Amino acid sequence: MIEAACAGAMPLWEQALRVDHYLSVEVQVGGARRAARMATKSWRDTDVLRFIRAKEEGGLWTANHSIMVDAKFWDYVNDPAKTGPLADHARIVFAEAMRCAWVNGEPGFINGDQLEDNRTGSARLKQVHADGRDFRSHRYQATEGAALLADLAQRATSAHFPVTTNPCGEITLHVTGGYCVIGDFAPLLACPVAPEEVMPGQVSAETADIWDARVRDSVRLGVRFLLRANRMDALYGEEVRRTNRIGIGPTGLHEWAWVRFGLDFNDLLDEDRAAPFWNAVRELSTIAKSEANAYAHETDTAQPVTVTTVKPAGTTSKLFGLTEGAHLPARRQYLRWVQFKGVRREDGTWEAGTDPLLPAYEHKGYPVRSLRSFPGMSIVGFPTVPRIQRLGMGERVVTAPEATPEQQYRWLELLEKYWIGAEQGNQVSYTLKIYTDRHDLDGFRAMVAANQPHVRCCAVLPSRPDSGLGYEYLPEEEVSAGKFAAITAMIQDDEVREVVDWAHLQCASGVCPI
Repeated sequence: MIEAACAGAMPLWEQALRVDHYLSVEVQVGGARRAARMATKSWRDTDVLRFIRAKEEGGLWTANHSIMVDAKFWDYVNDPAKTGPLADHARIVFAEAMRCAWVNGEPGFINGDQLEDNRTGSARLKQVHADGRDFRSHRYQATEGAALLADLAQRATSAHFPVTTNPCGEITLHVTGGYCVIGDFAPLLACPVAPEEVMPGQVSAETADIWDARVRDSVRLGVRFLLRANRMDALYGEEVRRTNRIGIGPTGLHEWAWVRFGLDFNDLLDEDRAAPFWNAVRELSTIAKSEANAYAHETDTAQPVTVTTVKPAGTTSKLFGLTEGAHLPARRQYLRWVQFKGVRREDGTWEAGTDPLLPAYEHKGYPVRSLRSFPGMSIVGFPTVPRIQRLGMGERVVTAPEATPEQQYRWLELLEKYWIGAEQGNQVSYTLKIYTDRHDLDGFRAMVAANQPHVRCCAVLPSRPDSGLGYEYLPEEEVSAGKFAAITAMIQDDEVREVVDWAHLQCASGVCPI
């Protein structure tokens, strides 16, 4: 831990970052999954440059850092005619942040002035935070840490940015803390018939009516479920009662757009061509907020400060093979590596205590590897084809690496316009990868400066092909169509016959000759 002599010279915020890092190291999973935390700092702070360099130079490899900025910051960055100490400071902050982000993707930028805070100017609220009551409830008194929490709350009253986002970027939260009460709905799954059997964009009137009604009902129910969760007792009980924040959002957007409206990603960027889709999104947003306000009135609770969001949806989307939240499909086919307990001996047999599924999967022909970095563990690779590949899109599928950064920023702007809305909205969680073999540092800076001011949040992550991230394996490994077909040809398992047949069909059509 920090030496006492050094701690006195180290700013409190940096001490907090380091303690947080040491705790996070203890809860990482698989060398890749880390604790969900985030630190932010205002671009106006005098020591913001030290914060910017903290991850690169301070060894905080688990960190998740962002800078809170506003319209004035971007004006200074993009208009060389603006001069003065603050303008110079803004440009230095931007340049240094971009230099560090080019190395490890951090820090990012959050447009704090675009976030829904519902707080500024409230004397009553400032008093609530000053006396620490935001951290109390009937059951959770926080007695041991009351003084510390009250001090934190008092400091927050003078913060230039009173709210920030949660670590994933989809929920607005007060800087003193709160909860992410979030849920998602998958409009594709409301289709009354198998989506694979529908001619994209040519849904019968009867099917469309049933489908659309189911989607509307799922949004209404989702909103009510989330608001009911807010009525539970909690540590941040006062903050929950004050804001009643929730966040409901769609997942599997690209599949829904294709099957219901016959639109691919390029079509969606054309507001006129994709008007039926965007009008449907706006209608669902209106329904979500109307239902939230009505249910809050019915339950005699506060009208929710925020309602709409788009969360990462990684786990829920994987259950259904859908694209995740707002994201494009990451890849067309891949191996999903899953850990199991057990190690193969040199003679080919398995050690005692091995999960019986390991030799069973190996016998069926699945790729299996023992791990060096996690003794006693092995991984099995499961061939996976996203559902979007099985909906008849063919070459109209656009993966994230194939879409330009500008196209993806435009996609986020449209989602913010039609789904998030001007009021009662959170923001869209999105990670945009910039491939360093296509963009240099100067191009990276220009792209962020031109596009980041126009969205609330967007994580921009430089990605280096064949960089070797230092992990023995990642949960998903993209493979070529030919290699994918070769792997599936070795597997004898009726439960994955659909995937095997798809791979063989691709090869038969000449798409992926082995």
